[in-house]
Amino acid sequence: MTPNDSATRFPSTARRLLIGGIALAAALSLGGVAAYAATAPAGSEPMAVLSSFHHLHDHARLHEHVEGVLTKAGASAAQRQAIDGIMVESMRAQHADFARYHAGLGALKTLLAAPRIDVAAVERVRSQQDQVLLDTDRRLTETVLRIARVLTPEQRRALSTDIDAMMANAIGHHSGH
Repeated sequence: MTPNDSATRFPSTARRLLIGGIALAAALSLGGVAAYAATAPAGSEPMAVLSSFHHLHDHARLHEHVEGVLTKAGASAAQRQAIDGIMVESMRAQHADFARYHAGLGALKTLLAAPRIDVAAVERVRSQQDQVLLDTDRRLTETVLRIARVLTPEQRRALSTDIDAMMANAIGHHSGH
């Protein structure tokens, strides 16, 4: 792997959006992402959804948001309970991912502050950070799939409207509108 391979796989914008949204990615686990993926216009920016949850940092607000979205979609009590369990499990894993990523940033800071920069060690840390991002992305995709399976096709379609609005808001926010 060359130093540029990592940058190609994880461009800085995508990396910032993913890191900013990892702790909140469970909110994406509403099943709507699956519906959005099926109806997304060509050229849309799925990563923009992550940034739209950047303001939902605390769990109470996140829970309130999820409840509101599920209410609009017509989720039953049993569906809500199943989704809550999936999300709790996902959030625990995402917190572990955050810890791994922050530890890597600490290691990188130490390497870059040294009198001589060990480029090979920096590359190892970058590779580990890339793996954290890949693991997180895989987990998020699996979480979204699990939750989509709890919801009916009609409920997933109802959620797609909210996803479209979040995408439009996030894209407008990042383009300065």
